[in-house]
Amino acid sequence: TGDLAEVAPALLLTERIRLGTPGYVEQQTGRVMSYGRDQITAGLADAALAAELEIPERSPVVLGRNWIRDQDGEVIEYGEYTSVPDRWSA
Repeated sequence: TGDLAEVAPALLLTERIRLGTPGYVEQQTGRVMSYGRDQITAGLADAALAAELEIPERSPVVLGRNWIRDQDGEVIEYGEYTSVPDRWSA
């Protein structure tokens, strides 16, 4: 949420947070990461996504999004990602 900007200013920077977003938020606010939820689907790259990933339009892609919540159920982190064939995630 926007109110985190004052107590966790690194969230506004483009540099990677080495501790990870949930760990950093916990360190800065005391909010404790409690649970997460992931959604994953397969799809075809539209023109904009294909251009961004430098792949042919309508190429198969994996689309995902995740939420990490604190002990009160409030979102600490929301993320979206895309992957292409033959690329493993860790």
